[in-house]
Amino acid sequence: MPFGHVLSAFANWMGVSSGWARDPEATLRLANDQAQHGLEVGDPTGMAQTVVAAVLMSEGRGEEALEAIEKVDIVRPTCDVTYGLQGSVRRYLGEWDQAIDLEDRAMRLTGVNKPWYPTVKACSLLMGGQLEQAASIAEMVIEHQPNNLEALLVLTAAQVEMGLERRARATGRLVKERYPGVDVEAWLAANPYQSPEVVERWRADLIAADVISAAS
Repeated sequence: MPFGHVLSAFANWMGVSSGWARDPEATLRLANDQAQHGLEVGDPTGMAQTVVAAVLMSEGRGEEALEAIEKVDIVRPTCDVTYGLQGSVRRYLGEWDQAIDLEDRAMRLTGVNKPWYPTVKACSLLMGGQLEQAASIAEMVIEHQPNNLEALLVLTAAQVEMGLERRARATGRLVKERYPGVDVEAWLAANPYQSPEVVERWRADLIAADVISAAS
């Protein structure tokens, strides 16, 4: 059965993506190997192929990730994680509308929404310029996951771009209080967005909210 292989592959990729892996490079290789095993034994959900694309994305190999994600073949469209992970890859590629649609589909397939799905959707909405929706969804995520760093940073940036400077600075203070040891600029730079303009825009928002130092 392929499911053990693909779930292990996803778990290992998620460990690297979340910063939990002690050896990210080795863990990504393991995730890829497990996904390949899933393909060999006939994964019908498309999850194995999607993990392969996600690994490529995490390695900064955007063109190869795009090629891989375009080849995903879903015989049995029942796995919410497949769509959620595809959405995550698409947002790094700058395909905001597709990312939003995929996260919506993932959320429709599961009775209990994983906070990761709306977080990716909020990020995609922010980058796509749908600021009020991005802020609203980020606030919803933070209500249930107060220490969700990405959602906090999405909310901060959305508030800056909506001209809500006091709120943005207040949210920025929450980031500093809850993540005193995190280098936010390094976190942002480590995300494999393929457009430097996207990263610079988010960075400028976080500078405006005093989350990142302008001199850094």
